Amino acid sequence: MRRLLPLVSLALSACHAAAPDAEWGPGFKRAEPLAVRSVTATRDEVPRYARQELTIDLAGTWDNPFDPDDIDLSATFHSPSGAALTLPGFLSRPYARERQGQAERLKPAGPPVWLVRFAPAEVGEYSYTVTARDRSGAVTSPAGRFRSVAGASGGYVRISRDDPRYFALDDGRGWFAIGANVCWPRAGGTYDYDDWFAGYAAAGGNYARLWIGPFDVLTLEKTAQPNRDDTGLGRYDLADAWRLDYVTELAERLGIRLMFCIDSFNSLRSHPDYNTWHLNPYNAANGGPLAKPEEFFTNETARKTFRHRLRYLAARWGYSTSLLSWEFWNEVDIIDKYVSPEVAAWHQEMSRYLRATDPWKHLQTTSYARSEGDPAVDGLPEMDYVQTHRYGARDIAAGLADWSQRKARFGKPHYVGEFGLSGGGSEAKVDPAGVSLHNGLWATVMSGDAGTGMLWWWDNYIHPLNLYHHFAALHAYLDGVDFPREHFRPLAAAAVEWEQKPAAPSRVDLELSNGVSSWSASPANQPNTFVCGRDGKVQGLERLSYVMHGVRNHKDKHNPATFELDCGAETEFTVVVRAVSGHGGAALKVTLDGATVLEKDFADPDDTQDTTTLAKYDGSYTVAVPAGKHTVVVENTGRDWFMADYVVRRYVEDWQPRLRALALAGDRLVLAWVQHRDHTWSKLAEGPKPEAVAGTRLRLPGLAGRWRAERWDTNRGVKLAEETVTAAGGAVTVKLPDITEDGAVKLVHLP
Repeated sequence: MRRLLPLVSLALSACHAAAPDAEWGPGFKRAEPLAVRSVTATRDEVPRYARQELTIDLAGTWDNPFDPDDIDLSATFHSPSGAALTLPGFLSRPYARERQGQAERLKPAGPPVWLVRFAPAEVGEYSYTVTARDRSGAVTSPAGRFRSVAGASGGYVRISRDDPRYFALDDGRGWFAIGANVCWPRAGGTYDYDDWFAGYAAAGGNYARLWIGPFDVLTLEKTAQPNRDDTGLGRYDLADAWRLDYVTELAERLGIRLMFCIDSFNSLRSHPDYNTWHLNPYNAANGGPLAKPEEFFTNETARKTFRHRLRYLAARWGYSTSLLSWEFWNEVDIIDKYVSPEVAAWHQEMSRYLRATDPWKHLQTTSYARSEGDPAVDGLPEMDYVQTHRYGARDIAAGLADWSQRKARFGKPHYVGEFGLSGGGSEAKVDPAGVSLHNGLWATVMSGDAGTGMLWWWDNYIHPLNLYHHFAALHAYLDGVDFPREHFRPLAAAAVEWEQKPAAPSRVDLELSNGVSSWSASPANQPNTFVCGRDGKVQGLERLSYVMHGVRNHKDKHNPATFELDCGAETEFTVVVRAVSGHGGAALKVTLDGATVLEKDFADPDDTQDTTTLAKYDGSYTVAVPAGKHTVVVENTGRDWFMADYVVRRYVEDWQPRLRALALAGDRLVLAWVQHRDHTWSKLAEGPKPEAVAGTRLRLPGLAGRWRAERWDTNRGVKLAEETVTAAGGAVTVKLPDITEDGAVKLVHLP
């Protein structure tokens, strides 16, 4: 959660640097007789799914041109089949961009203009009329016509009819998301996206997430600014709307689909950390209707105003096939006060309104900071797909694959919408080669997700370190794979086995991570015991908490963790602290067989005056544990919370190769990824590269017949070798080369 702190200040400073000149003329208020003076279409012939734009010379009486209750412009299109689609128009303004040093500057390139944007879904002749309503009545234009012709586009992204866990285009072809978060620009504004999108597109990337709230850049609804009639509650910044036009059109040219994240927890958070509530136009201090952030979901004025924002979004960008989906919120659960029934009702209301307003019916979703999300919202039929956000896993592949498998219960497409090493943006320092990115991409694909895991750090990690090659290698391996039509299923029994069993086991670390993050009553927020077997199996692991609650602020959730160990040799038990509360600090206490062996005070130096999450205590806290059976208890005896994972060094007696196999089996195609379990960002940061594992084979059960087995280099995206293999004993086995990092196998069924 603290990952946004440096980014907030960065984004705000960058946006101020890129703010447009305030040349607005006399304002947008009008008092004229209502009339549609003219309607001009962009072209007479439009490819299917391409943009047709109408420019309307409109006269009327209004105070706020963004308020459809004040002035309502719409167009009705009649398709060749006779269907009628009505969609809203919107006020726009052209701009010209230029660089000043490293910053982008926008200047108006003409007066405001009324537009309607439409994309035909049929081939043939369309007719249309434009209707305007103000306080005096309504007028309708004479009919216009244009012809839609065949084009190259496959249409919009939908839920696949072949397999509802995946996406597909209108023409039925599967669409699989490969990309990352590219949420806001630096000072370079749209020039930044020229660079970033070019990098992703060249590497086969086809997805990016944009935030259109709540920071200054790419944000439509802002606090009122002097001499700006397009700011304030219920008004939309036309300069940033132009920027969104530019980025959307750039994505269209490069084949990138965009998630529009409409708002973020920051706008409803009054805490000093990550706060933009003081900038929120809904805030009563800024003339809005809300005294407190939590009123947003129930206040009728706020809900109506937000519906108007959705209307503008659908009107201006709904036409685009490059718009993958609307994401209502980023991490809505960490606002000041999250009330699940209220938030669920709000999502249902806004979803239904947007679907009625958006004639192209783009997909809809929302997201949560806590990986488990909120089933009351994720389970709504209105939410077309679900996401997971996950930070801090020492083993990215295991952590993300675990959550991908958990979210399969919804029966919807799922992908990891955000992931990273920690909240502080340490990737470039501790993982410059992009091992975490690489493992996150491959593990999520092989877990049955509808897209890759989407890394968070785009501007200070992927681009400056030129890590696009990780996307390119995966794209090359997946080229031509139609996920929904393959009817893939995760092959849970896929495994790597020795060709000859060793005489003795190896001893490896037991890593206990990926715990539940919760500030609510839950099985994880109570005392729990975890029985750890020498084989690495842990009883009760589903109740492991990532958040250790203290004895004061959340005393009803105090959750000491007891670990029952059976050590075959002397070992070490390590508590890996990830973050400490800035609302009073915390304290770590570890006992071994009832005796206190470690105590550490994580004091809050300013005693809650500054509530920024404390990173100064992050690190490993280790106690020695002798051979034999022992009980280790980890407890937070302090005021608030800390976050932690756990490692028991050299604990597991491992008879199997140190290789993980994740695989998807389809009717005629099998995808498999084999990863050295020690080739993780955390292991590499702590020590040397792992030793190669030799003499192994990949076993894929449940297969029959003959297959072409291809072995792939996952770093370069090239096929290394192929052979024909035949199933025996209900499984196919493929001999593996020596593996130090990872590799992939692709099986194609032969007649």
